[in-house]
Amino acid sequence: MYLNLNPEIGHLYLQVYSAIRDMIISRELKDGTKLPSIRSLSSEYSISKNTVSNAYYQLEIEGYISSVEKVGFFVNKIDHLVQLDSDSEESTPISEIKPIYDFSFSGVDSSSFPYSIWRRVFRETVNSEDETLLRQGDPKGLYELRDAIANYLKNSRGVSTSPDDIIISAGTEHLFYLLRRLLGENSKYGFEDPGYAWGNEFFTYDLKSAAPIPIDESGIKISDLVREDVDICLVTPAHQFPTGIVMPISRRIELLNWAAVENRFIIEDDYDGEFKFSGRPVPALKSMDVFDSVIYMGSFSKCLTPSLRISYMVMPKKLMRLYENAFSGFGCPCSVFIQKALTTFIKDGYFEKHINRMRNIYSGKHELMTGLLGKINGLKIIPPQSGMSFVIELKKDIDGESFAEYARKNGIGITPLNRFSTIEENSNPKFIIGFAGLSKSEIKTGLSALKDLINRI
Repeated sequence: MYLNLNPEIGHLYLQVYSAIRDMIISRELKDGTKLPSIRSLSSEYSISKNTVSNAYYQLEIEGYISSVEKVGFFVNKIDHLVQLDSDSEESTPISEIKPIYDFSFSGVDSSSFPYSIWRRVFRETVNSEDETLLRQGDPKGLYELRDAIANYLKNSRGVSTSPDDIIISAGTEHLFYLLRRLLGENSKYGFEDPGYAWGNEFFTYDLKSAAPIPIDESGIKISDLVREDVDICLVTPAHQFPTGIVMPISRRIELLNWAAVENRFIIEDDYDGEFKFSGRPVPALKSMDVFDSVIYMGSFSKCLTPSLRISYMVMPKKLMRLYENAFSGFGCPCSVFIQKALTTFIKDGYFEKHINRMRNIYSGKHELMTGLLGKINGLKIIPPQSGMSFVIELKKDIDGESFAEYARKNGIGITPLNRFSTIEENSNPKFIIGFAGLSKSEIKTGLSALKDLINRI
């Protein structure tokens, strides 16, 4: 098989991918044709096996070829595939091709999702013929689910609360919207810097006053909260995003003392506090909240799946009274059917089993990532004590965005840290690199490819 490689397309795996795709579209390679093995094509063109493997992988996920275990790769019948005309094809940047190794910080291990259990739970939910499924429901969310969450928080996160103080909603953004309405437009907000608020304009775009608050090795700096005269601060103490810092007890006490002043509040986002890989999970900041000034946010996105779109918030009693008066006619945006199914999943013990299983899986990936990243010359890692992402520093005098684009064109997805900070980098670029959505095999191959890229620059 002769490949017409075009250097103008970009990096080598894309040249191989494009050449084979064009031969399939032109019917030069007919349906059912067996492609050369990865080893033989690599040898014939004196290119690495990883390059051929990446090209074949891209062809496979786009439907041009399929693989048969221990047999090889075969050309698919492509009559059903959408084909773009040449003008449209050229107008799509190569950089928009989905990375083969997507080290996203927002992924989950989809291969471990308990599909069979959820099918059973959904069947039971429908077969129960419960009339509550047909009603609009409580504005705060299904009481049974709030009760299940209250029990879970007490046992797992050390938070003692009542179902009456919990609000169910669809995502952290929606919860933050409710808080902004309650706390008033004149409140001054402080956000961790770096922190996720600076990478998501929803949190800051129309606030009258939002201050970036620097972090140090212990988390958000209290002296800067005082200096900026902040009323409400949003923190991620169990796993600071994106640095991975776990806030120590001394800083937690300082922060709670700061919030003891009238009309000051802490918004604690405990987005993945369950996943700590050394020692026991750290109790939530809310568990120490003797002044009732911590607004606790939790979610099922990291421990189950983001598509569930169920988050929750534990409110201080004084704020809950305001909420009940202001939002009495406000409908809960989460499906009652989904809430009911999740209630069953938690109360029947499936959630606890799933969390324990995922801790083991993610712990193994965390250990693998730490070991492999530590062997890459020119790279410094900042391994987290918890969570599913690392910060890595490239010991090269290059632009972070440019390297991220270079990596993406070579099939590797990483995220520049400066997207989540107001502080301009004047040293080596840093990146966020996650591992939840990749298998161990993909982590090994992806980090090997990243190592090759770093060696080239």
